[in-house]
Amino acid sequence: MKSIIHMYMHALHEERENFWDYIELIDNEPHKEHKAVWYAIAADELQHFAKIKDVAWANMEGHTEMEKAFHDSMHEEYEKMKKCLEKRK
Repeated sequence: MKSIIHMYMHALHEERENFWDYIELIDNEPHKEHKAVWYAIAADELQHFAKIKDVAWANMEGHTEMEKAFHDSMHEEYEKMKKCLEKRK
């Protein structure tokens, strides 16, 4: 059975991968109106990522050092994703 943190990590990975797929669609879409659709979905994926991250580490007590390091890397990834999306506004 998977631990809850393992499930959170899986969900974060899925949201991150989906986000980058939509960024790729934005970058390669020739139609402006379609780009807007992909942008909106990417923004949704970013919001999902942020919410999962916040839930997973709402309370840092009891987390291992590895889990805390993973949190830090996910926060850095969130900031990177956010900046990337802002460039495509």
